[in-house]
Amino acid sequence: MATVSPPGSPDLFSVPTRPASGSVYAPLPPPVTNWSARMSGLSWALLNPAQPDGDVVDKIMEETGERFIMKADMQIVTSNGMHEDVKNRTVMLTAEHWIEMKMVAPVKAPLLPSPSSPAILSTESHQTKRKKLTEIHSVEKEPMSADNPYPHAFRICFFSGSASSIVKGGLGKFKRLLQVGSTFDDFLKSKIVRCHSAEECEQWVTVFHSLLRTAWQRRFEASLLPEPEVYKRHAFVIKDNNDRLIVVSDFWFYNIEVSYKPTVVKATKWAIPVSSLLTLLCVKGEVPLLRITFDAAEAKKQTDAHHRSKAKGELRGDKGHEFQFATLAERDRFVRSMEAAYWQVARKRLKTGVADK
Repeated sequence: MATVSPPGSPDLFSVPTRPASGSVYAPLPPPVTNWSARMSGLSWALLNPAQPDGDVVDKIMEETGERFIMKADMQIVTSNGMHEDVKNRTVMLTAEHWIEMKMVAPVKAPLLPSPSSPAILSTESHQTKRKKLTEIHSVEKEPMSADNPYPHAFRICFFSGSASSIVKGGLGKFKRLLQVGSTFDDFLKSKIVRCHSAEECEQWVTVFHSLLRTAWQRRFEASLLPEPEVYKRHAFVIKDNNDRLIVVSDFWFYNIEVSYKPTVVKATKWAIPVSSLLTLLCVKGEVPLLRITFDAAEAKKQTDAHHRSKAKGELRGDKGHEFQFATLAERDRFVRSMEAAYWQVARKRLKTGVADK
């Protein structure tokens, strides 16, 4: 008799952070501020102990009390639709921040800095840009193109506004006249980071995803999810022209109000047990939509004080709730996490498919 394997692929970094007892998180070890000491244990040489910018990096790390995880000399590309701005920067990732530092030498854009010629950094603090990881929407690899002279790159998306502000402004009114809802193109800014190789690009995206996930996992499990729930995945979405944050744990799905600049997680609009899910339908069209249906009666039975709905009126689940994602890849990842969570509690496959608009 054939066995049915669980759906979806396990998340690469899906490791519960809640301990069996005691505090929610074990304290991080103290930051290592000595440049040479930090080099030991690295599995691949993004960094060189002899680099002339070591003192500058140490100074930045001492000021923030953080430890850097990755660092490289790369090229940052921003665009306003008409003009492309290319700058060479030394970039770093810590457990909490994305950091860009101005390079004084040796090369200027459009030449891509070489790993064999380490950069000399500006010592002026205002030449360093720092962005919290929780202010970043997403990180994705750029598609390969034969005519692109820089084929190895990834895109970082930041919040520049919100769906709610767009709807209230002139653009929202104009789009409603055309019966077109807000999209992420209306309020997301992005920059492209050019890498030296496919391997380097893959490493940065993989570590970036891990750090983004960990930063949000710590935040959710410390403030939103009651024990013993464990965070699985989250996504920033648009629902009925409103900003929403959706989170799935191993037992519950949350629909949460959120605002940006800075990112503020507000009240839970409603939450449903994963076991009450009926279907996940990917809606056809250019906009990545996910339609979720669930058994409202079953959800109501399991609702407790922490998961009580704050929405007005009776929560309906049969007609479905649609959530708009920024990318198809992000929607697909969220669907796989929902499938895996459902399998764990129901021991059967969740019905998934494709639906017309």
